[in-house]
Amino acid sequence: MTSAMATFNINDAITKAVSAEMNFGQVMMVRGWLAIVLIAALALH
Repeated sequence: MTSAMATFNINDAITKAVSAEMNFGQVMMVRGWLAIVLIAALALH
């Protein structure tokens, strides 16, 4: 639970920092691709 909360906070901070340079659609696309990669890695494990 603690690691999930830490991951959420890190994700939120990175999203806020990157959104100053990228538009909303690009930020969501990058987050989506990263989520797909992480879920695939967990599924293959």
